[in-house]
This record gives sequence, C-alpha cells and structure tokens, in this order.
Amino acid sequence: MSAELDIDDIDISDETANNNYEMVHQCSDLNNETDSEIVNDEIDSENVSAELDIDDKDISDEAVYYNYEMDNCNPNPCTNRGTCNLTESGYNCHCPILYNGTDCEIENNPCKNNPCSHGDCLITIVPPYYKCKCRHPYQPPTCTNATAACDPNPCLNGGTCVPTNGSTLFTCTCPELFRGERCEIGKDDCYTGNGATYQGHVSQTKTGQRCLYWNSHLLLSPRMILQMQRHDTHGIKEHNYCRNYGNDEQPWCFIQDATGRPKFDFCAVACCSQISEDQVSDKESECEDAVIQVNARNNDPPLLRIHQGEKTMIEENPWQASIQMRRRHLCGGSLIHPCWILTAAHCVSDGITESMLKVALGRTYIRRKEGVTFEVERIIVHKSYKVVNDTLYNDIALLKLKDHCAQQSDHIQTISLAENDFRPGTLCKITGWGKNEFGRFENQLKGAKVKLLNKNLCRKPEVYGNLLDDTMVCAGYLEKDSADACQGDSGGPLSCMKNGKHYLYGVISWGHGCGKKNKPGIYVNVTKFLDWIRTYIQ
Repeated sequence: MSAELDIDDIDISDETANNNYEMVHQCSDLNNETDSEIVNDEIDSENVSAELDIDDKDISDEAVYYNYEMDNCNPNPCTNRGTCNLTESGYNCHCPILYNGTDCEIENNPCKNNPCSHGDCLITIVPPYYKCKCRHPYQPPTCTNATAACDPNPCLNGGTCVPTNGSTLFTCTCPELFRGERCEIGKDDCYTGNGATYQGHVSQTKTGQRCLYWNSHLLLSPRMILQMQRHDTHGIKEHNYCRNYGNDEQPWCFIQDATGRPKFDFCAVACCSQISEDQVSDKESECEDAVIQVNARNNDPPLLRIHQGEKTMIEENPWQASIQMRRRHLCGGSLIHPCWILTAAHCVSDGITESMLKVALGRTYIRRKEGVTFEVERIIVHKSYKVVNDTLYNDIALLKLKDHCAQQSDHIQTISLAENDFRPGTLCKITGWGKNEFGRFENQLKGAKVKLLNKNLCRKPEVYGNLLDDTMVCAGYLEKDSADACQGDSGGPLSCMKNGKHYLYGVISWGHGCGKKNKPGIYVNVTKFLDWIRTYIQ
C-alpha cells in the first residue's frame, strides 16, 4: 500500500422495457418518478472534454484501437491499484506498499499471523506497517502482558470497574445517563435525520457485534475504506465508532462475520426523538421512521445489496458503467475498450436512440457528481436479438462513446473479454445499482458472488427447462433469497478471475424474479460473441 493508505488522507467523507411479462431483471422503469432514482442534473452538463486529458486531434477509430492494442499497460494489468510502466520487454508493475508480485497480486498483510495477541491489528503507512490496539487490560506493543483488570480504572464518566472471573475480565457499572462497555455513551449520544452528522461513541451494531476499526487489516483486501478521502468531514479516524459515510439510512460500521470477513451492518445508535420535551423536528421524525422500518425487517441481514449483495467501490470494479436516460440510471454496462461499452440489448432497443442516452464511468454513488459522463455516438444491437416465450436471446449490444474515449485511471479501466468458458462451480462477481431485496434502488454500487451452474442443472423443468441455449450462462444459487442480479442491474458485468486477473464472462440479461428458489440469473455468454464484438471495435 502506498501513501493513499494514510488514515489522515482517506476520503471517508463521506424505461425502458415495460413488457407484459414478468422480467424483473430488466432495466429500471422510466415511469418511476421516485427521487431515489434521479441523478443530479449538473453532472449531465459537465464539460467532458475538460475532464479527459485527450488530444483534440482527429484520430481515426482504427488508430485509437491500434495504439490501445499495442499498449501493454492498457488495460492496466497491475492489480491492487498498482502502477503500470512500459518497458522494452513489455511492462512492469510498481506495487503499493504491502503488495508485490508480477501484477501486484500478492498481498503482504502484516497482520496475517495475528501479531496482536489480545488486541486489534491496525494498518499504518510506516514500518512495520501495523500497530496493535490493545483491549484493556492488555498493554502495547503486542497486547500480551496485562495489568490488573481495574487498575487503572478503564471505566469512563465516573463508571465503577467490577472485576469478574479471571484476572483480566471486568465490567463497568455506569452512572445514570451513561451506557456502553466502558460508560462511554452519554445521554446525548444520538443521531438526527439519517445520521450523516453523527459524531458519537457507539461502536456496536443492532445485532450486538463490535465494530471493526476503520483502519483494520480486515479492510485491507476489499479496500472498502482505504480508497476514500477527506475523512475528517465525517469524523472517521483511528477508531471504531459508527458513522454514516455514503448517505445511508443511519450510522453503520463494518463487523467481522462468522467466516472472518468484513461485513456491513447498521449500528445500535439511538435516534434523537426530541429537541425539547414538547417539540419534535421534522428531521428527527424522519429519523424515527427509519428506525421503525429497520426494526421491522430485523430478521434479514441489514445489508444494502444487489440482491443479497454488499457495498463495493468503483475502484474494485472500474469497468462498471451506468447507462442513463433522462437523468436516471437505466442499466449497467462494461467498459471493454476505451471507446466502447458492452451491455444488454433489451436495455437499448425498443425505440431508444443515441441522443436519449448517456454513459457514466468512474462512479460509486449513482446520485453523486463523480466520474465522467459521456454522450453516445452509436448503438449496435445484435441483429439476432429476440424475445421468445419471455426469454431473451442474443441479448447483447454495444455503445460507442461520443467525441472522446475514456482515459483510464484508478476509477476507470477496461476489462478483458473471456476467451474460453469457465468451469461450473467457479465463483464470479456481479455488480450494479439495481434493486435490493427490499425492492429499492440504492445509491451505492453493490456486488455479490454467484456460482456458475451446470447448464444441465439449469435445464431441469423446475428451473428453466428448455428456455436456455448455448449462448447463455446460468449463475447463482437455487436456494431462496440467494445472491442474484435484479431490476436495474441488466447489462452489467459477470466477471470471473483467472490467475489474479478479471475477465468479462457474462452480461446480466434476464431471470424469473430476484433471488427466487430454483431461479438463478441468466447471463449472455460473452465468449459466444467475440467475433461479433471485434467486428465493431477493431
């Protein structure tokens, strides 16, 4: 990891297809006027050429493609945000601190062997690139040696330390109006609105789990936090207090799940219900409503997702595109060439013209002014695209970006096309801004792992029968409420990894419901359309 890992420099601030059949994997309903789907007007009026450092010379498509093919650093082969440098023999990768290997694919996590015996291992940017945050009464530097449990007194705000079984165990008896493991939570520790300004000391989730530190080593691999900037805006420092980065429903944090991986969860922060005894603000009333809604569904894992997916960042999926119409997210897509987006035909057919569409790249939050927005020069729908018996065949299309091609960065990169089929059982990734399991379009990009399924399994009568052909990939799970793509995710990527590199294997296409039993997602098999794709982008 490089200096972008510095916790003090982290940005922790935070219509088309209205068919008569049920095809809920299709694009967002353009008649839905909800504010949650409207993209900020200002981004569409941005001067794209000003954002792209591209020569204004008249360069032919052939020349652009030729240079692209000859550039061993385009797309960037270096993973984990490594920098690609051209050499006479090809390229080499300059890897961030804590990563090495030919393509920066090897992670050197200094916390891997748990150097902090009774504490949390936190990532730093100076050698040895970690430090231990010890749990009382264990002492630094390695959290091995302990003092007496109650000497010194670990309880805050006048709390009384009571030793329990064992010399290092204790509980705090808190004075009135204080609570928490160490009496650190005061009577005014609550949030208003959605908690965007919350700066309190709650570090526990609604399910009673302890929050991870924001610079925990467990967040190193997914780099959920380490990509962000201006952390002081939302009070994210070297602590594990709940915050509402990303304009979510209420304060949240990361926890460690049963498999040891980080997981998003809402926090047990109280909502400020009153300004005074007889006055309740509108903002706080909304806050109360949000709490009621969350509690009403507390039997479900409180994640915001694709469908049973998790929050992700565009840096993790820099080829992800948002195809937009009338300032609303319509469908997903993948940047497969600096000038071309691959998507689903059903997203851009049925009378849609180039002037109606825009493409946003480099965006994690669909309603924020971030990334770059392009107009569309050309729509190419596969000539054999058709809908038969509620099934989409040859559901693939290309969009050519207008005026300028995309300049690659940490947030915008092309993805290579898979040349061969991946084996059934392979875990691949889907991403998008589509509906979650609560039927809501979310602001932040989401991702989920899905398993490639054997075609014979998916052709069973109780699954999809004889609807599938050889140009389709079946992926997901047969259990109810499993990870799946959903409405608004259409056209987005199904990416699989080989030798540490991502390949575009599928295009999100269709399915019967979202996460329904025996109804996994169906994807266009990109390997079956390689010749068609190359006919246009070469």
